[in-house]
This record gives sequence, C-alpha cells and structure tokens, in this order.
Amino acid sequence: HQQGCDRVAFDVREVVRDVALTRQVAGLRVRTDEVAGRALGSPDDLSTVLGNLLVNAMRHAPGAEVRVSTTEVGDVLELRVHDDGPGISAALAPSVFERGVHGGHVLSTGLGLHISRELARDMGGELHLEPTPVGCCFVLTLVRAGDESAQPTTRPAAGKAVAGPVDHAPQRTEDGHPLHTV
Repeated sequence: HQQGCDRVAFDVREVVRDVALTRQVAGLRVRTDEVAGRALGSPDDLSTVLGNLLVNAMRHAPGAEVRVSTTEVGDVLELRVHDDGPGISAALAPSVFERGVHGGHVLSTGLGLHISRELARDMGGELHLEPTPVGCCFVLTLVRAGDESAQPTTRPAAGKAVAGPVDHAPQRTEDGHPLHTV
C-alpha cells in the first residue's frame, strides 16, 4: 500500500453507515446520526479502520453504546468513535497503537489499532486516543474534501488562462484505451 495512492473524494456517511450496519447485525449498539462530510482518502481504508474500532468496542466494552460522529475543523474532518464502556487503562493507553499490544481479550492480536493508525496516515490523517471521563474515544482525522458543486462551471474564453478545476479525463491511445502516464 503506497502512501497517497488511491486517494479519492468520498462521502464519509455512506462508509460509516455500511460498516455500522454490519456491526449492528452482530449486536453492537451504534449511533451514526451525527456523521456528515466528505473526505479525501480511501473508502476501503476508512471501512477497515472503523471496522477495527467497532470490533474493539464489542470485545472490550460488551453491551456499551458506541457513538460515531464527525466534526469539520478547517481542512480536517474529525471522526470520533466514542463508547460508554470501561475505557482503556491508564497503563495501556500510551502503548495502545504499538504492534502486539492488546487489552487481553482472547481474540485480540495487537494488530488492529497498529494497522488502523498506519492506514490513517496513508490517507494523510492520524488516529489517536482522546482522553474522556467515560468510556473510550478514538479520533480519526481525515483530509476534508471540497464541495465539488462549488466549483466554477463556466468555460474560459478561447486563449484565456483560468484558475480552477483541471480536466482530469484520461488521455487515450489511438484505439481508445486510457493512456497510463508516470
């Protein structure tokens, strides 16, 4: 997985809804009504990160309610996954993202949070544990995608240079196939 590769603008709410639904079917109480916004990155990577966080909540905070929410802060979209379970011990918290570190559950490998942080960084974001008085709160930061509908749609007069969206349609070979350039 190469850094910066496969970054696309996507609707965060759609990814969160799909992942949350699979966890709800498995018995997790999860609320996603406070999720909105678009991000640049990989929807598949976000799905993996969120899936890991929700599975961890099911394992380490059984019966807890999980709330997923987003906040826009400048060019960043913060996605919070907050449960009302027992939280992470003060002794474990500083090393929770290290490879092999886990909370002792029989199914834990100590890889989920480590991989999730790497995926967050691949998307240009970060994943951290946020101190909270109740439960556990992970914050995933993502690069916020602009609103494509706000882009100018007028075409410049012939010969005039204009700042704005660039036509990214792939160049084509003589037989109509996309031309791949490096």
